[in-house]
Amino acid sequence: MSAPNDSGNEWLSIDYLLLTCLVPHAKLATAIETYGIQVYDRFGRRIPATDHDSSVKTAKSRALDLIALNYEDSQSEYYDSASWGDSRPELLGFGWPKDEAPDFEKISAESIPAATKKKPINLDADVKPNKHRSYLVVIESLLRLCKKKHDDRSLTSLIIARANEFGANPDDVTVKTILKDIPKMLDYFKK
Repeated sequence: MSAPNDSGNEWLSIDYLLLTCLVPHAKLATAIETYGIQVYDRFGRRIPATDHDSSVKTAKSRALDLIALNYEDSQSEYYDSASWGDSRPELLGFGWPKDEAPDFEKISAESIPAATKKKPINLDADVKPNKHRSYLVVIESLLRLCKKKHDDRSLTSLIIARANEFGANPDDVTVKTILKDIPKMLDYFKK
């Protein structure tokens, strides 16, 4: 971290960035979620904001909550940017030294930070044993709900017909193989 009292390296607080309209609320939130933010602790030390919940005054989530509250206030027809209420002193504490601030021009307010993006599900990946067992539990539970038994001879053709209804085409051998694993799963839970 750069020196906190360097006169050539001004402190860019959330308060300053919002008050001067330099950075919109959405970009600030995305910057914090992507790059983190700094805060002054109760001793006046500049530290990286923590990952605690917003009840902790040095938490990154607290900064995000303050931005959200300010955004909600700014949408009111009675909003006055000169008086931001009780959260303003806290907004002054969160920010970045100018030389460590994110490049706000490169941040899209509409983009979702990588940390919060959902990873695509790879349906062709190998299934780990505990997940395979869970799938079998779900299948057996659904069969019981439908009052069917996993060893019913007509079950394979029934499953294939239902799967075809939504575009899946499992073959006879695959369905039979899966159904044959259900007794092993049942034995596992009897132990």
